[in-house]
Amino acid sequence: MSDENYTENRKDTAVSRMDIAKRDRPRGPRSPRGRARGWTATKAPTVSLLGMLLLALAATGLAACGSGSSCVPDCTGRACGPDPVCGQSCGSCTGGAECRDGVCGGGTCQTDADCGPDENCSGTGECQCRYGSCQTGCCHPAQAVLQAGGVLLADGALSVEITVAVSSQDGTPLAGVPVALESDPVISDIQPAEGATLADGRFTFTARANVAGGVGFTAKAGKPLEPLGQQLQVMFGANLEVAFGELHYVYPGALLEITATAQDAAGPVGGVALALESSRGATDRVAALTEKTGDDGKMRFVVQTEESGPAVFSLSVAGISALAVSSEPYLFGGPRLSGLVGFPQPDGLPTPTRVALAWINRPALEAGTLAAREATSISLGELVPEDQVPFALEAPFVPPETDFYRPAPSDPTLPATFEIATYAPLLYADVDGSGSFSATDKIVGWREDRDLMLLYARGELPPEAVIPGLVPGYQFIRWTDEEKTILPLAGHLDDHPLWLRGADCPSATLRGSIRCIGAPPAQPTYACAMMIAPSVLDNVAVWWNRGNQLILACQRVTLAADQETPYQLVLPAPATVDPGYTAFLARPAAGWPLVGALMGFVFADADADGAYTNMDDNINTGDRLLGVADFPLGYGIPWLEWVQEAIPLALQFAYQDVNRGYNLALAPLDVGIQTVVDDYTLELARNLNPGGRDLCFRIVRRASGTQTEIMRGDDLATGSVTAGNRVTSAAGGFAGRVQPNDRLIFCNQIEKTTFFDLDTDYPMTAR
Repeated sequence: MSDENYTENRKDTAVSRMDIAKRDRPRGPRSPRGRARGWTATKAPTVSLLGMLLLALAATGLAACGSGSSCVPDCTGRACGPDPVCGQSCGSCTGGAECRDGVCGGGTCQTDADCGPDENCSGTGECQCRYGSCQTGCCHPAQAVLQAGGVLLADGALSVEITVAVSSQDGTPLAGVPVALESDPVISDIQPAEGATLADGRFTFTARANVAGGVGFTAKAGKPLEPLGQQLQVMFGANLEVAFGELHYVYPGALLEITATAQDAAGPVGGVALALESSRGATDRVAALTEKTGDDGKMRFVVQTEESGPAVFSLSVAGISALAVSSEPYLFGGPRLSGLVGFPQPDGLPTPTRVALAWINRPALEAGTLAAREATSISLGELVPEDQVPFALEAPFVPPETDFYRPAPSDPTLPATFEIATYAPLLYADVDGSGSFSATDKIVGWREDRDLMLLYARGELPPEAVIPGLVPGYQFIRWTDEEKTILPLAGHLDDHPLWLRGADCPSATLRGSIRCIGAPPAQPTYACAMMIAPSVLDNVAVWWNRGNQLILACQRVTLAADQETPYQLVLPAPATVDPGYTAFLARPAAGWPLVGALMGFVFADADADGAYTNMDDNINTGDRLLGVADFPLGYGIPWLEWVQEAIPLALQFAYQDVNRGYNLALAPLDVGIQTVVDDYTLELARNLNPGGRDLCFRIVRRASGTQTEIMRGDDLATGSVTAGNRVTSAAGGFAGRVQPNDRLIFCNQIEKTTFFDLDTDYPMTAR
């Protein structure tokens, strides 16, 4: 029916007229099912039935009479029932629906505006609940909540599962509600496109993206689908990490190991292709060692470069835009050596002092010349006695050409192209104040292990048997006369202690204790230190004669039977005792400065004058020598040396422990062999203090002013003294080679004791 009053008038048939008018779309009273009726008749119901009957009869008459033309039915707007013109059927309703006014289902609405706020007009013209089914006789409003799972990385895309949960306002899940997702920015790959909530009121979609970043998702629900609920923000991305590994120095330049890791919400991601780029472009050549990440999510790269400086590396995922991470800046540079500088001296600190990494030509050094120059250095500032100062020095990333040399050009085992550059840390007094090492400066300290040097190798390397473990680039080498041992950089870069040596030390302290064997003497007793004339150093018997000694300091001590009595002697500079002290100095070798030797002893002062009286003194011969200082087993005369002159630079590397002033040194002990007990044991001509100390020694045979070396420490294992006068060697080899009256000479060395303030206990025994 149309919205106009309907009237049928024909010339040959009179039809009773019935007007049915529609209101201007007012809402009628709600039906028990919640419908709003939009049509109202203007006549009483009985009149309406009579009018309908007359219309039907008129239509029948029209079909049977007239000029013979056929009736044309009009089913406009009708899906069922008879048309109002011819009375012919416009269709039938399915599913048992009732035909009302040409509309299946009751004809209660034509648009959503004809229904309630939570209803929509169905295709059959019936108001129905927009979300779910009718409950308690009316439709309820609904709410939708979005929940996102973890973002996953796989197959070159980022994906996330998003669940739409639809419920009534009281939280009751609504099943069967049509749902979909919309995104901002738009993601084209959301599967499935639409769905319907399950019994729990939920439905899950999967969204995939090839661009990282934030995306807002909004649920669409109902019939028709319309936005419902709040927007959910999801960040599409993954966790990418860059870890720097070891830097391998190769000529020229270096290789850097980099490990890249990809992780998503589920953990490490395997099978993903990662890309790594350097901020320095082609300067750093980046190569992947694997095509994709492994099961641990890691992918390894190697970067080769020939230039020092900082670089930032960017890691990204192939096929995904805007998913990248930048590393912290990595500084390509040479190895950094670090350690502590110690200052055990109580006086004589040189300033200004610098710590330097110096290039050193080791073969030239061994030949007696110091071919050295500074690679880099830093100032230590004001020095404090007994303090320790940290330092760090960086070697050249690639040594300059002037630093390379052939270690042994005449050695046939070394290839002609094999070259090295060697470096070592040192301390020097910047005498000229230039801020760099020069010929006028003085080396005042080296590394404790002076045989350890930083080495850079290039060219054709020698065979493995010649220098085992040698590789191109940087490494450490322990370079001794016997062997050359290669050590890796790892574990050795931060262990470089330096001790101040070679500085002026005008005073020293000799301390220890005196053990009295038997009853103490009745006379006053003194502990003294004397310097011995160089002309009598080989003749102990004449040390005590007048003119062969310079008494530097004495201290009165009170001895007790079988008890320890401490002593402490502060030694002044010899010149303050006797201006002619140089008579007690000697030059031990060419190029060496003048040195002297000192002995500690204890005597009974028979004449009670407080001074030691020489044994050949005709005036008074009553002073009696009670004992001399006992020093570490395996050594003879302890020398507390006074060095008058600075040691030339060429010798300072080999003798860096020697200072201008007092230095502790120990002369080798030379003992006669009495008996060859067996192949592993020797009996000496004199008793030594046993203690099981490991010893290095050699055996010589002297006859007619000549000396022949029989055995060396090179072919003997270190031995130990047992039972007072026996030396035992695990290597053996004594039988058939060693004879009685041969001499055993313990190896000489500079003791690594605390210098200048000698806390080591040097006991004396008074007999």
